[in-house]
Amino acid sequence: MVALTTPQKKALVSYLRTWKIMPGAEVEVLDTATDRFCEVLLQDQPWRDIWSIDDVKELVEEARLKVAHTASARVLGDPALMYSALERHLLAEIESYPRDYFVYVELPGLDPSYLDEEILVLSDQVALIRTSSPLKEIKEIVRPSFPFGSGNLLEGAITVDEAREALRPISSFLLEQDSVYLRIAESGALPDLLYGDEPALLPRALTSVKILVFYGLEIGLLERREIFRGRDQNSGPRTIAHIAVHAVHGEERRPEKMSRDFENFLRGVTFNYSDGREVASSEHRNLALDLHPIVRFLSLLHSDDHALRIAAGMEWLIDSLVTTNQTLSLVQSCIGIEAILGDSNSGSYELGITARLSERFAYLMGTSAENRSELRERLRAIFAKRGDLVHARRHRLPPSDLQVVHAAQKMLQELIRKELSLVLDLPPVVLGRLNPVEIKRDLRTF
Repeated sequence: MVALTTPQKKALVSYLRTWKIMPGAEVEVLDTATDRFCEVLLQDQPWRDIWSIDDVKELVEEARLKVAHTASARVLGDPALMYSALERHLLAEIESYPRDYFVYVELPGLDPSYLDEEILVLSDQVALIRTSSPLKEIKEIVRPSFPFGSGNLLEGAITVDEAREALRPISSFLLEQDSVYLRIAESGALPDLLYGDEPALLPRALTSVKILVFYGLEIGLLERREIFRGRDQNSGPRTIAHIAVHAVHGEERRPEKMSRDFENFLRGVTFNYSDGREVASSEHRNLALDLHPIVRFLSLLHSDDHALRIAAGMEWLIDSLVTTNQTLSLVQSCIGIEAILGDSNSGSYELGITARLSERFAYLMGTSAENRSELRERLRAIFAKRGDLVHARRHRLPPSDLQVVHAAQKMLQELIRKELSLVLDLPPVVLGRLNPVEIKRDLRTF
């Protein structure tokens, strides 16, 4: 995986060879050589508007100092080894800067024939992609900027299946034919920032996927069932659900995998028409209109802390639903409840977590004094079970406590519905189609 384009890599090598290596890793660099390298480096890159030639000179000097302080005497005394070390350090530094990516997440249960367009743009961040195009269009739809023609890879290919077989050497970077993908636009750096202490590129994209799928299930646009759709006979064998990360500019790309539990969950998420009949275009729902509220919610995540708490609750609920470990499922649901009802004020902990959360839940969801009292006790009972697990008094939930898991998931779901309806100004009847118990039952029989 290379972050720089081929011309930029060649320019880097050529640039380093203009350096005059002096004893002690000191170097002499011509300003004209730096200017030429800078022009190529900044071309079609997201940092072109904020970097100057002086910035590149500073970057080069930092790389030189790092090599000078860490390299062995053998490397410092050999110009060829010095060039190689400098190239590695400069390349690693440049690759660490964030750039724009498209993260494609496959939704293998969705029938692409239900989409009327190859690309349905929902917002600047989110689009639905249909990969059921004819062979002559596969290059543009799957990987527009990839040099498919090099080496005559497609020579002699007549069907889509033959084309994909011919492209097998690079197929890990392609999208599955005859499928539907969510395309999430994100900014970050590869490879080191795919995962990290801070919310990174890939986890952020998967959070968006979970939010969109949750909303689609809640409004009845999607449903989940263990009947996987068939595939067109010319589209090739079904692979597992996967993720492809492509740089918006340049050649950088890589495949990724999702967790097995989430993959199994997504494989059963379909459009909500379960009788298997052909659906006419006139009967298709307006996906852009149906998903507009949740796409608007995704835009709030960059600036609204309350929206972030709701999003965290949705993600914890999906994680709780997809795991086959009931003990973990209970803990995840409780974390989701606390994510929405909790706060970062250390003084609030004087009341005790359970007491504080039960009060907030009761007054947010209750309709009368009697109902609020009942809700307090229900939440306290659930958090008491969680406390037994977390504090090691019990290591696993017995089968008889399965209803506690369902109750926790239901509480979290009701919280999300209430908060999401308030934030997006939705009528109460819009949300309410997702049934956690049914999803858990389906996953246990998978």
